Amino acid sequence: MKSRTLLLSLPLLFLLLPFTGCKKDIRDKYTGTWEFATAKVVCLYNNSSEVISRDTVHYFGKISSGNEEYRLIIQFAQNEEISSNIGQDGVLWLTYPTRYSTCHRCPIGEFEKTKRISMNFYRFFEDNNIHFAEVYHIIGSKKGKK
Repeated sequence: MKSRTLLLSLPLLFLLLPFTGCKKDIRDKYTGTWEFATAKVVCLYNNSSEVISRDTVHYFGKISSGNEEYRLIIQFAQNEEISSNIGQDGVLWLTYPTRYSTCHRCPIGEFEKTKRISMNFYRFFEDNNIHFAEVYHIIGSKKGKK
């Protein structure tokens, strides 16, 4: 009797096995090598908003998974990276203030499918009692499979 029950249970077990696997990590489709074009504008943060400099940098960076669930680390320029959460819809969110934004729970960009990314964010800083703002506009395209 036990062997018959076991024999009847085995096919059921093999049918359910594919549905009990690990949950797929949504970040996997975004990680890998990316080519980024970063436009950065630095301006005075006062009544005039005078532009101090404009620059565009092209860089082969990477997007990797962070330690927390839904966290992505985006290296968009040499010595420049931002940590952001990714939603199911491909929208990037800052969940805490960073050096690039004091905003909490603000969208900073989104993926277009899995091969393109666009981001906009800013940061404020002070140098010798002069207040500045850096504004970043970043477009990226994924290179290769990963």
